Order: sequence, then C-alpha cells, then structure tokens
Amino acid sequence: MISNERLKTYIIILNYNGWTDTIECLESVFRSDYLNFQVVVVDNNSPNNSLEYIKAWSEGKINVWTDPKNQLRHLSFPPVQKPISSVYYTKKEAEKGGNRDLENKFNNPLILIQTGHNGGFAFGNNVGISYALAKDDFEYIWLLNNDTVISSNSISISVEFFKKHPEVDLIGPKILDTNNEDWQWSFLRRVSFWSSLLTQSPIRWLVYKTSYYRSFFATNNIPQKVYSIPGSSMMFRKIELLDENTFLFWEEFIIAERMRSSGLITYFVPDVIIWHKLGKSISKTGAKKSIENLKSGNYFFDNYLYLSNLERCILLLLRVLSYMLKMLFDKSYRKHLGEFLRVVFS
Repeated sequence: MISNERLKTYIIILNYNGWTDTIECLESVFRSDYLNFQVVVVDNNSPNNSLEYIKAWSEGKINVWTDPKNQLRHLSFPPVQKPISSVYYTKKEAEKGGNRDLENKFNNPLILIQTGHNGGFAFGNNVGISYALAKDDFEYIWLLNNDTVISSNSISISVEFFKKHPEVDLIGPKILDTNNEDWQWSFLRRVSFWSSLLTQSPIRWLVYKTSYYRSFFATNNIPQKVYSIPGSSMMFRKIELLDENTFLFWEEFIIAERMRSSGLITYFVPDVIIWHKLGKSISKTGAKKSIENLKSGNYFFDNYLYLSNLERCILLLLRVLSYMLKMLFDKSYRKHLGEFLRVVFS
C-alpha cells in the first residue's frame, strides 16, 4: 500500500506572458482541500517579466483584479493568505532537482523556473517534469494550463480515483468554459482519417452541433476509458518526457499515441471539473496559429499515425482552402502566406 506521504502531486503550470491568468490559476490551486501538493510554475522566457510579478504575488505585494460579475470569481477570490514561500531556479538548476536543503526550510514551496527560451508547450513542461523526476518524491504529476481555474476538491477527487483504479495511468477532467458550458472533450477512439476530417479540419464547423460529431467524444458524465484527453489538463501516474518536436498543438494526440504504444490507460473523469478560458494560453494568433497547427499535424502524421497519401492530400487541401479564405478577411494571413506554403510543401 502506498503511504499518504508518498501521494504527493506536482502541479506544473506553464507560463508565457500570462502572469495575470497564472496568478488567478494559482489562487484557485492554493484553495485545494488536498494538502500534499507542490506547484511548479515554468516560464518560457516571457518578455513581460512574468516571474517577477508572480513572485510579488506570492509575497502578498500585488493581487489580480477579478470582475465581481464573473461567475467563477469565488474560485480565486478573495486572495489566499500570503506570503507563500517560493524558490527560484534556472532551467539547469531545476533539471538537477533544485536545492533540497533550501526547499526543506519550507513546506512544499512554490517553485519558479525560468527556462530562458520559449521552446513551446512540450519544451517548457519538460523542464518542470525533469525537476519532479529528479526530486522523485511524488506519485502524480498534473500538467495544468495557466488560463484555467480549478475547484477546491479537484486534486483530492483525482487522487481518490487513481487509488481506486490502479490500472489507470492518465486522467482528464470535465472542462467547462467561463459560462459553465462544455467545450473541450476527450476523444473516445484513436484518431483516423475520418475523425480527423470531421474534428480537426475546417469541416468540423459544418457538423459541430450534430450528434454524430459528438459521438467521437466522451460527453457523458460517467468515468470512461478514452483515447486522448485535452492538453489543458492532464494528470499522470506514470510520465516520461514529452516529445519536443512540436511547438504547439497536437500534443495530446502525440501523448495518446505514446500511451497507447506503451499499453497505458487513459480515463475521462467528469467528477473532476476545471474551467478553461477559451484558448488564452495560446499567445499566437491568426496566421501564425494556423501555421503552427499545420506543422504539428504534419509531424504527428509523419511520426505517429500513418495515413495514405490520398488521405493526407485531402486534409492538406482543406487546410489550404481554409487559409486562403481567411486571407480575404485578415491581412496577417496574407503577410504569412509564404511561410504557410513552405510548410505545405515541406
């Protein structure tokens, strides 16, 4: 039997220029009724001094204003008691496990890590994962987007589920938007050409509200085995470093394929609820976002899931048509057309 002391959970929160969202997320995390956790904020070299603001928050010097009309305000307001002890590391220091003697002076201090480089989702999270693996004092690792807030029982419900289901290695929560509506779902079955066509291409906007579209996802309020869960909230029992060959997008499918090939099991657990602010963690906009999505999708199909040349061409053609249409209304798409075409023909 695993002792309670061993059931420590690391919560890794990746930040890039989003310190206000990160602080709101932290306010919700530090309200948790589960006490054996440690928060690791990894900053991907934000040019707006994000870590300095987050440290000032932990010392009680600043707070983030939350709109009184925000129906989720109670999840992060009023502010939790400060100061919250914190320890700062460089990437190199963190990957070696930090300074145990310094950390032992506190009780699970807030860890602040500066990577010194914006290498994307997997890169930044890997720095936090490397820190936790070097420490080797945990049972679970939760990768949590900085533009989310959680309920006070999110960790405790997750830990209890893992304890009752030792065969499960990764779980994802029910994800709501700020209006308490479902908007990110877990995939029930492995990605295929057909599911990619209907859920990952521009065609999805034609079928989004149909029951057939929803049939690809876990939308019932019951725990169930799934193929993949959204990357905004992933709690692992067993974890290895993520594939850093994508900057953004498709990470959840890459993780799903690696889990599948290792015989590891993923579950959707709707009793765990988080709220996600409609993509605010994605700093890229317009054409750049489309280009990164295409790059990552190409990498996924090149390295993890085989599609025929015809199937790849159909998906690519739809992406090109969508991009061309957006060029009519957004000059950023016209500006980056050359970069987009280089990815198309690479």
